[in-house]
Amino acid sequence: MAADGRGSHTVRGSGATRARSIAAVVAPVLAGALLACGDGAASEPPPTVAALRARVAADSLSGDSAALATLPAPLQEVLRLEPYLTNDWIAREPGAECLILGDSLPDVLVEERRRVRLRLPDSSAVVVFARADRSGATLRRVEVVRRLADEQLGFIWDAAEDETKEVRWPTGPGGRTEAARQPRGSPVPRALRALGRRVITLACPAGSALEEGPDGAPSDTFAVALPTPP
Repeated sequence: MAADGRGSHTVRGSGATRARSIAAVVAPVLAGALLACGDGAASEPPPTVAALRARVAADSLSGDSAALATLPAPLQEVLRLEPYLTNDWIAREPGAECLILGDSLPDVLVEERRRVRLRLPDSSAVVVFARADRSGATLRRVEVVRRLADEQLGFIWDAAEDETKEVRWPTGPGGRTEAARQPRGSPVPRALRALGRRVITLACPAGSALEEGPDGAPSDTFAVALPTPP
């Protein structure tokens, strides 16, 4: 076969023919697979901010519930607000509201501010304030103020300062506002973040403008003139 070259030529020709046949079959399959992948990517847009926040809240639900459940007994009565931070409760309770503050301002503000006002079954009033990234679920600040019989009790968790403050305002004349820091590892900061995650998943309409502090700058709900804790 090697003497006249015909056998060798026949073997090579047979291999080339098989290669062309395989290529003819595989190429359309690969092209279809690549096209399908491209179509799939195009038909699956990135999740909306609302969907992302809902997913984060769902993933954090177990830990958030544990943080709220481990609050000291006196704070259970103050911060166990999760049954009321729902769209259904806010929609049916007179005076309850959730607003996105300052949403009409230019987008120089990279954070979204939300404020929830509630009147609870015991007639106490509550304000919950949350600040988060506009494009995601990262919380930046959470505040809760609860008006009790003889005082107002407030809590502030701030990511930038990495601290949590407790503030008390006596309602009677001559009372002195008191402030103290909560330990970083205590249940209170974790409970505040749990409430904040609920707030940023609510269906809140846009408000007209941000509330302003004494200097005219955008302000948080109540932390403008608080004393510095020792």
